[in-house]
Amino acid sequence: MDIAVLQTSHQGTDASIKKVPAALMESLRGVLLDRVHDLYLKAVSRLPMKEFQISHHRGLLKAGYCYGPFNPVWNIIVNTVWYNTAFPACEEFEVDMISTMRHVEFRSLNRLIAFLSASIPVVSEHEAMYYLLKSDLKVGKAIQMMNREHECLDESGYKAATDASSHPKPEEFLDFVTKSLPKVLPYVKSLMQASHLISSDDIIHLSSLLAASAKPLDPPVELTKDALNMLSKYKKNFLTEQSIFQAKVEAALRKYEQVKGYFYELNMIYVVNNHVGKITDMRHSKKQYSHVNFWATRKNGERPTLFFAQFSNDVDSENVHSICYPVTGLSTHSAFLAKYGS
Repeated sequence: MDIAVLQTSHQGTDASIKKVPAALMESLRGVLLDRVHDLYLKAVSRLPMKEFQISHHRGLLKAGYCYGPFNPVWNIIVNTVWYNTAFPACEEFEVDMISTMRHVEFRSLNRLIAFLSASIPVVSEHEAMYYLLKSDLKVGKAIQMMNREHECLDESGYKAATDASSHPKPEEFLDFVTKSLPKVLPYVKSLMQASHLISSDDIIHLSSLLAASAKPLDPPVELTKDALNMLSKYKKNFLTEQSIFQAKVEAALRKYEQVKGYFYELNMIYVVNNHVGKITDMRHSKKQYSHVNFWATRKNGERPTLFFAQFSNDVDSENVHSICYPVTGLSTHSAFLAKYGS
C-alpha cells in the first residue's frame, strides 16, 4: 500500500491531499479503522473485566464513542460509564463475547470525521482523515494542526458527531458533554490519571461524578408479544453463536497452553471478523476463518492478557491449523488486516 502522500510535510499538505485516488482514500480509512480498533482494545483492557461483562458492554455498544474533551481512550471509558449511569438497563445481561464492535468502530470513525468537518466547514473528507491520522485521532489536536491557534471543541462539532450515526440519546449527550462534564472535568481527569487499570471502586467514583447529568428516566416501554418473541429469538441466537465461538477459542487457547506450559482462564471474546478467506458456503456467504481478539487470565491471578486467534468456521472442524498468540503492546495488526482486508 502506497501511503507516501500521508507523509507529506504540513506546508505542502493542502495541495497534495485534495488530489487523492479513491483507492488511497480507502487505504487511509483502513489505517484509521486499525487505530480505532486499537483504541477500543486499550479502553476495554483498562476496565474491570467482570463489570464489563455484566453491564458496561451495553454502554460501550450504545454510546462508548471516542470523541469528547479527553484523549480517545478516556473518552470511550467516560462515555461508556456515563451512558450506563444515566440510562441503566432494566435488567443485566452478562456476556462472554461482543460480536458487533466492528459496527461501533466504523461509527466512531465516521463521527470523528463529522466532528472535524463541522468544526472547520471547508475541510474535505480526506483532509479530515489525514489530520485525524496525524493527530492520533485527537480532534482538538487536529483542529489546532490545521493552522488554528487553539483547540476548539464546540457544540456544533458534538452535534455533527451525534447526528452522523444516530446517537441513542443525542440531546442528553450534548447537555452532558457541553454543560455537565466541564463542571467535573478536573476530577474525572485526576481519576483517569491515577492508575492504568480502573478498579471497581474507581467505576463507582466515576459514576458518581457523572451522575449529576442524569435526569429522571421515562417509564420503560412495554413491549408487544411479537417484540418479546423477536427479542427472545435474538438472545437465543446470540447465546448459540457465543457458545460456538467459546468452544473454538478455548480449543485454540488449550493448543497454545500445550506449547507454552501456561494455563489460562478465558474471560472475554471480542470478535473482529468472521468472514476471512474463501467462501465455503454460497448460500450463507460463509467463509473459511474467523479472527478474534480475546482476554484470558493466567491461573496465578495476573491481569488479563490480550490474545489474537484464527480458527476455522466449520462447526465440525478440529481446528488443527488454528493460530493463537498473545498481543504485546496492543499491536494487533493481524486482526486489523483480517478485519478490513480479508
